[in-house]
This record gives sequence, structure tokens and C-alpha cells, in this order.
Amino acid sequence: MSAIKQGSLKHVVAATAAAALFGLIAMPAQAILEWEVTVGAAHTVVLVVADGGVNDINPLPNAITVNIVALNAALLAAGSEYVFVSAGASSNFPGISGPIQLAAINTSALINNTGSGGQLDIEATQDGWLIPTANPRTLTNAPAATLTLLTAPGDNMDSTAFNNPNNGLFNTTGAFFTPTSLFTPGNQVGAVGCTANVGGVSSCNDLTTRPGMVEGNPYSITQIMNFNLTNSGIPKTIQFTDASTKFANIPEPASLLLLGTGLAALGFGRRRKNP
Repeated sequence: MSAIKQGSLKHVVAATAAAALFGLIAMPAQAILEWEVTVGAAHTVVLVVADGGVNDINPLPNAITVNIVALNAALLAAGSEYVFVSAGASSNFPGISGPIQLAAINTSALINNTGSGGQLDIEATQDGWLIPTANPRTLTNAPAATLTLLTAPGDNMDSTAFNNPNNGLFNTTGAFFTPTSLFTPGNQVGAVGCTANVGGVSSCNDLTTRPGMVEGNPYSITQIMNFNLTNSGIPKTIQFTDASTKFANIPEPASLLLLGTGLAALGFGRRRKNP
């Protein structure tokens, strides 16, 4: 290689390293973790909880524990008979630690319903992610749930993860998204899916991926979980955790599965520690 080419290469490497370092340490003006719940086919917003806001009772940054009293009062006022026992969200923002550069959002909740049926949607979102632009990237979604006294096919839960290069909170327009995990008792989703209804209880877990995304920074990550129950008059319980992860590169499949399972377990742990 000629001296000119070597010198040019050194400049390119130095510039790339500087840009990567700036991407690691730069903090966007907006970087907000938010959680919200909507009800009905019109997706009427019942409550939005921002990290550090009035209805977040968790003092830690990038962690939300929802004020259940305020949430249930808002649900009652909206005519919904869903009742939350616990709910929250967390993230590893800015997502630049560890051997694999990643961004992760975890949510969890324990929800009861009188059997009146209806639709309820939970969304968690955070903008301002600045993982280094090592492309292509992979988006994963790893929901897990325990569904009590739900009946197929009318009762179901589904979950999808969205990565939006437009960096919008709760914005899925133009976003990359994972395949949707559909949870109905006895329905086999992917390699695992849901167990049959045994004693009125069905357990579900799934890991979906969207590999090969090529885009820049910054971006937002959004989880959307939809719950639909029939009007059966039978009280029902849904306990779920969901981990949506954005990788800066594509790990081997075995590592991806292991990490997704670990993040789902972390969501359960956070729910138990922050009732």
C-alpha cells in the first residue's frame, strides 16, 4: 500500500473513531421514556405516564412504576373494567454499555378483568437512541405472559416492537417492526408459543426478530401490546412482561435467543421488585 493510501486510511479511521465516540457520548435534547394505556376500538388514551412525571412513583431515571390508584381511577372513568395490580417500564438508555451495543425497553404488568370483555392497549416508547451506526442491525421482541381463564379464540394478547428512524414517541409511521407475537391459549407461536389451558392457566413466550435494518441515528423504540377479551362474565387475569431490544449488529442466533430470554426474565424481576 502506498504512503498516500496509508495516510488517507489513517485519516478515515481517525474520523470514523471520532464520529463513533461522539455518537456514544452525545446526548440528544429529547430522550423520554413514556408509558400509556388506551381502551376500546377507538384507542382512547386513558393515562400517559412519563419518566419522572406525576404518575411515576419510581424515582430512578429510565424506570417507570405506574401509580396504580390513578390508573384504575382513569380506567373506571373511561368505563373500562380492566383493573391493574401493577405496571411499569424501564430501559437501559443510552444503551452504550456491554460488549454488544444495544438498546432495551422492558415492560410488565399484572391486570385483572371482571369478564366484561373489551380492548386494552399498552404502549411503551423512548426516543433519542444513539447506538453507533454499525449496520445492519436487528430488532427483537420477546414477550412472555401468563393468561388465567382466557378462552380461545375470542381472548388474545399480541405484541409488536417498532424501531422508528424518524425518532418519534409512540410513532410507528415508517418504522421497522418485528413479526407480531399472538398469544391465545393453546396457540403455538413460533417455536414456543402458548401452552394449553390447564386448570384455567396458560403460559406463553415468544421471540421474534427483524434482522437486516440499515438506518442512522437517532431513533425511537416503541412496544405495542394489545389485549382483547370476550364478554364472558368470568374473571380473568393477564400477567405479562415484554423486552424489545435493538442491536447495533446481528449476534449469532443462539446468543440472540439467550439474550431475549434473559431480558424477558428481567422484566418479571422488575415487576416483582416494583409492585
